[in-house]
Amino acid sequence: MRTRLVGILTAFVFFLGLLSTVGVGAAPVFFDYSIDKVNFYTVTEKDGVTTGTFINQTVVSGISITPSDTMSAIIEGSQDGEHWVRIWDTGLFKTQSEFGLFHGTYANYLDKSVFDSSPTYAWTHLRIISNPANVSFTYELYGYETQLSGYTVAYDTSFGYNGVEAVSYYKDDRCKHLGNHVLNQWGKGDAVATVDGIATLTVKFVEPVTISGFAFAHRSGDPYLERWNSVIFQASVNGVDWVDLAASPPDAKDTMTLDDLALVSVNVDNTAKYEYARILSSQLISVSTFDVYAADATPAGITDAETTVPETTAPVAGPVTASEESTDAPTTTAPDTSDDSTSASDTSASDVTTTPETEKTAGGCKSALGTTLGLIFIPAGLLTLRKRKAE
Repeated sequence: MRTRLVGILTAFVFFLGLLSTVGVGAAPVFFDYSIDKVNFYTVTEKDGVTTGTFINQTVVSGISITPSDTMSAIIEGSQDGEHWVRIWDTGLFKTQSEFGLFHGTYANYLDKSVFDSSPTYAWTHLRIISNPANVSFTYELYGYETQLSGYTVAYDTSFGYNGVEAVSYYKDDRCKHLGNHVLNQWGKGDAVATVDGIATLTVKFVEPVTISGFAFAHRSGDPYLERWNSVIFQASVNGVDWVDLAASPPDAKDTMTLDDLALVSVNVDNTAKYEYARILSSQLISVSTFDVYAADATPAGITDAETTVPETTAPVAGPVTASEESTDAPTTTAPDTSDDSTSASDTSASDVTTTPETEKTAGGCKSALGTTLGLIFIPAGLLTLRKRKAE
C-alpha cells in the first residue's frame, strides 16, 4: 500500500516537473534586432536571376550592388518562394549602387521616395533579376534575422486609412501611412493620440486569420522610447470584443532596442481566427509601422514577377556618391508629451501578462531536467529509508 502511494506521488511530481519544463502559461518573449550584414544560406543562378534563401526569416534593410558593366536590376522578396514582392527597381547604373539602411544610415537619403516600396516584411527568399542577363556583379545585403513565423497579413484597405484606424497627434493624419510597411521614415510614422486616456491603433484583415505574431518599429527620430512600456497587443473577431495576446514589458524603454531603425517582434501562442488586431497604450504611441503575421495568411505578391525584367535604355548617371549624400536627420521636432501622457503602469487591463526581460532565461532544458529528476529521486529515497526502518 505504501509502495503504491509513493508511486502515485512520484508520478504526480513528475507530471508537475513536465509542466514546468514546457512552460505552461509562459508570457510571450519580445525580440529586437540591430542591422548588420546578412548572408544567404543557399544561392542559385539561372538566366540572369540570382535567388537566395535564408535559414530564418530575414528583414533585408539594405542592398548594395557593384556591376562589371552598365546594368539594371529588380530585387524581390518572398515569404514562401512563390509569391514575390517588389523591393527595389534600380534603374540603370554602372558603378556601385546602394538602397536602404546600412547600420542605421540611409543610402540615397536625398531620394526618400524609394523607401515607399521598402516593406518591413521578413523574407525567406530574395532574388535579383539582372539585365542584361549575362552581366556579372557582386552584392551585399544588410538586415537582421527574425524569430517570426507565418506570413504578413494583408490589411483591408477599405477600413480606416489603408486598413489602419487611429487618431493622429498631427492634423495631417500621418496614421494613414502606418499600413504601408515603410521602415522608419520620420514623415511616414505617427504619434497616435490618446482618447479618454487610451491610445488605440487598430487594423482590419482582408480575411480572418490565425495570428502567429506581431512586428512593430518605433517612429524614427522620436526620443520618447517610454511610449512602448506596457503596450498591449489584442485581437478580435468582430472589432468589438477583444482578447489580449501579448504585452510589452513595463521597462521596454530600457530593455528593448527601439531607436536604431529596426523591428521588434513577438510570436504569440494562438489557435483562434481573428479579423482585427490592435495595440493599446495609456500614452501616445510613436510608431512607424505595425505588421501582423499569421500561419494561414496568403502572402502578398505580384502576378508578373516571372516575366518582368528591367528595361535597358541609354545609360544614366551613377548613384549619389558618399560625398554628395546628406546624412542629416530630419529637423522636425518630436511632439511634447509631458501634458498628454500618463504612466504606462496605470493601465487598467487585468489580464495582461508581463513579458520576460531577456530573450533567454537561465537554466534551460538541463536545469528543468535536473529539477524533474530530483523530484523523482526524493520520493524514491524516502521509500528506501522506510523499508530499512521496517527491517
